[in-house]
Amino acid sequence: MKTLVIHPPDPSTNFLKPIYLGKNFTVQKDYRKFALRKSILEHERIILLGHGSEAGLFDLEKGFCIEEKHAELFKDKELICIWCYASVFFQKKILRFNPKKSFCTGMFISEMLEALLLNVETDEEEIEKSNSDFANIFEKLLDEDDRATILENSYIDDSELRKFNAKRFFEYSKGLVIV
Repeated sequence: MKTLVIHPPDPSTNFLKPIYLGKNFTVQKDYRKFALRKSILEHERIILLGHGSEAGLFDLEKGFCIEEKHAELFKDKELICIWCYASVFFQKKILRFNPKKSFCTGMFISEMLEALLLNVETDEEEIEKSNSDFANIFEKLLDEDDRATILENSYIDDSELRKFNAKRFFEYSKGLVIV
């Protein structure tokens, strides 16, 4: 499947690189409007990774690189959206364009500040291990049908951090939430 990766440069999200490195995927380097649009239209599956909000995927240098104005471009695409509140963005902005099978995360704690703000007890070491495990497990699930359930079962343990994150994996099939 012809796959595009949109992962704006940000050292704090480098832990997500194992999801796509070493694969024959196109990694978007040019985030100008027309280059991004052209790349999205040319690919069947789009992997969107990084920091964001329910308003979209964030680029540290340019602001939002994926936002509501891009939503219609995802019609009939398979989407993998991994950023904080990607599921809200997906449900509010993209779902109406009927994308194919898609995976999204809700609020995902990947940094200590997020854990503190959400009162989730953890430490830096646990967060780093959680991030690494998430990316390494997800990389193996890219072509699976029920990624959310498999990921949750492989990723979760007794830690408050992983319990929090594991409840925020969502799988969609032709607009229907299946997990």
